[in-house]
Amino acid sequence: MPAPSRGGCGKVVNGRPDLIACGNDSHCPGDARCCLRTRACYPLAEPWRCDPGQDCDDDQECVDRAAEQGRGTAAEYFCRRDSCALQPGTCSPSSSLASTCASEVQTVCGCDGVTYSSRCRANAARTNVASSGPCP
Repeated sequence: MPAPSRGGCGKVVNGRPDLIACGNDSHCPGDARCCLRTRACYPLAEPWRCDPGQDCDDDQECVDRAAEQGRGTAAEYFCRRDSCALQPGTCSPSSSLASTCASEVQTVCGCDGVTYSSRCRANAARTNVASSGPCP
């Protein structure tokens, strides 16, 4: 699912292009809703992204939740983190990211040691980003 249009709404949240801030009136564009907890717009098709219980410690936790809630296949989810460190992350759908990656180009090194054309492509491959630029 493509990221919501910025059409008058807020700025990118936490440097993540897939999250934009809600408008001052808690308004989000067409196919998104405002999560009051995070003040970010999320696609209507992904209501669990606003759920505070969706923090994760590993990919398997996200896979199990997806199965329990009947949301797609297990391979579509991973624990998205800001680095390779074992820290809490957020369960994220990887398959829906691939279609939104075309416009993002900034080479990164994935935690799996593979160079990706962007953070978005690394996340779509179910891996987090180790550093900017190509892998050594």
